[in-house]
Amino acid sequence: MSTQSTSNRVDNVTTQSSTFERFAGLSAILAGITGLLYSISFVLLKNDLLIALFLMLGGVFSTAVLVTVYNRLKETDATFALWALLLSIAGAFGTIIHGGYDLANTINPTAANVALANLPSAIDPRGLLTFGMAGLGVFGMAWLMGHAIQKIL
Repeated sequence: MSTQSTSNRVDNVTTQSSTFERFAGLSAILAGITGLLYSISFVLLKNDLLIALFLMLGGVFSTAVLVTVYNRLKETDATFALWALLLSIAGAFGTIIHGGYDLANTINPTAANVALANLPSAIDPRGLLTFGMAGLGVFGMAWLMGHAIQKIL
């Protein structure tokens, strides 16, 4: 009897995992679209509202993708995969905060805040979390992917 309940529990975990993987797949598509729209807004349109909005949304969509990549990479080296996930999630939260800060300054421009709005975010100065931590985390994940391929070959 206990064997049957254990088997059912494993099936439920697998179902939840594939459900989350589908959600992460959709999130990855949305993160890609958001990244493209962010680039267009930043380079061509130079629209501060859209830049901030797409930056923030990109961070939100990337979190599910990062967790799913971690879930696949933890079999290669669980501790290294967790470290890469933590750095990447810190980068994603930095992106959300950076975009939210810029969005708030764009939506609520006041004469007193104009000088402050041009200063970098105190929590993410010049994109340290947005680009630095996210870059280190993605580098760690890429290294693990290469390491996993070497084990297979």
